[in-house]
Amino acid sequence: HEVLPGGGFLILSWDAGTVYDADGKLTDDFDGTFVGRTARNGAELLAFWEYIRRYMEIGPEAAPPPKKLLSKTPWPWLSFEAAWNILPLRGLRESGMWPMFVLVKLMLLPVTLIHATGHWISLLLCYEPKFPPSIEDADK
Repeated sequence: HEVLPGGGFLILSWDAGTVYDADGKLTDDFDGTFVGRTARNGAELLAFWEYIRRYMEIGPEAAPPPKKLLSKTPWPWLSFEAAWNILPLRGLRESGMWPMFVLVKLMLLPVTLIHATGHWISLLLCYEPKFPPSIEDADK
């Protein structure tokens, strides 16, 4: 299992067509969304992208079932983990900056807690989308 540098978020974007802005001028409209949770490294990010690609290009039968299903319950510690990992510590152990970076993260702990609380509240306010029957029944 090769560990590639990187990681982060998978962002899907698309051209939503040509639209008119508020002033009536013709513009290109691009839209996008973050997909899934934060990847720890490049290999995890590429594997997730490959899973989505197979599902979309070939069909559900081409993508193996996930080994672990994520809970739909927004647990507060997952929000804290997301806020805490904005400034990652990995890769800093070799450098002399590691102790200072830990100190900065600890000094930012109150801000991190506020961020995590807001993140958790936003997740509590989300709902699972309900697609129209014409879309739900498209593959049948």
